[in-house]
This record gives sequence, C-alpha cells and structure tokens, in this order.
Amino acid sequence: MKTLKFLTYSAITILLISCGGANTPASKLFEIQITGKKAKFHQNETVDITVKNKKNKTINAVSYTLDGEKVDVKDNKLVLKTEKVGKKLLQQKLPMMMIPL
Repeated sequence: MKTLKFLTYSAITILLISCGGANTPASKLFEIQITGKKAKFHQNETVDITVKNKKNKTINAVSYTLDGEKVDVKDNKLVLKTEKVGKKLLQQKLPMMMIPL
C-alpha cells in the first residue's frame, strides 16, 4: 500500500511539474530592441525597432502600442507622432497560436 501511495504521489508531482513549463511569460521569450541606445526621443523622430526572439519561437505577426494606442510600424521603423510629450510605454503584442491536443 505504501508503494502504491508513493507511486501515485510521484506521478502527480511529475505531471504537475511538466504541465507548468508551457506557461512561460512573454517577457522571457521576446524583447523589444530599439536601435541606438538613446534615453530620449523627440516628436516626429523615426526609430528603428525590432523584436528579439530569445528562444527562437515562431513569430507570425507583431503589433505595437504606444501608451495603449496602436501604432503603425513599417519596415521596422516607428515614427513618433504623439501629441503629448513625456514618458511613453511601448508594448509589442504577439498573437498566440492555439495547438490542438
């Protein structure tokens, strides 16, 4: 009976550990890279921007937002056309692929 309990607990533990590997945060998989390490940018300035793929995952599409508003990036170039100046938050969104089990 003790052996059966031990094997059951071991199997459940291994199952739980192996299932947790698929929940890697996107920040550990991808990173926004801006060419030229500048601390400040100016209005209407063009910035070269790319996605660094840390784990060689497949990327089908990328969209960017600046303070929550979608911005157009063409040929990895972003033109900073904002009405307000100050600190801005640039985020990338990568659509997740669903794989049937």
